[in-house]
Amino acid sequence: ASAAGFSPNGDGAFDDLSLGLVVKLADGIDSWKLALVDQDGVERRAFTGKGSSVPARQSWDGKSIDGTVTQGTYTAVFTVEYTKGDRAEAKSAPFILDTEGPKVVLSTSPRYFSPDNDGVDDELKISLAVADASDIDTWRFDIIEVAVSESAGAKRAERVFFTWSGRGKPAERLVWDGRSQKGELVEAATDYPYRLTIVDSLGNKNVAEGSVAVDVLVIRDGDRLKIKVPSIVFRPDFA
Repeated sequence: ASAAGFSPNGDGAFDDLSLGLVVKLADGIDSWKLALVDQDGVERRAFTGKGSSVPARQSWDGKSIDGTVTQGTYTAVFTVEYTKGDRAEAKSAPFILDTEGPKVVLSTSPRYFSPDNDGVDDELKISLAVADASDIDTWRFDIIEVAVSESAGAKRAERVFFTWSGRGKPAERLVWDGRSQKGELVEAATDYPYRLTIVDSLGNKNVAEGSVAVDVLVIRDGDRLKIKVPSIVFRPDFA
């Protein structure tokens, strides 16, 4: 097989697989067959021919005989029948057919995050469980700050507040102290959306989204406690 896996989903990346067929004795061939067999031993697709005109390569678009695409691990079985009754068979190494993005289970705790340095719920813990038939290529976890821009007609504006990224499978746990890449602290009583984008080695992508709820923050200033609240801006000429 030309690769260890492919992803026939029409996205232009790894959409087909090529299988090399080598016959050292072409004289006297009666027929040949290339069968694509899944991990359960079910023949999903077959290519056949008569005589010695065996193609050097045969491509497969991942479709079964009925036109469907079934995920799993496959093996190509190449059989040559000779007119004198001899039979030769070769098998490829297993390869993966994977058309789906990585499966993600994501959770955050505590429910209300309060990074005010009082020793209670000061860190946001993000638990990640990622599973995929293929290897993970890249991932990125963005925490987003949303603002309303008056100059743009009260439209929502987003900016990445904090981000993690990497290659390969992400860690099972991320911890955040509530500060941006520039050291800014989150606003109290505000929701911060998050977005996890994860891509496997065959180009399949999955995006998981949610939000982090920030609690009211109580900041100690000497011997006083201050409640930190975000600035409230009222739109002009509106109730």
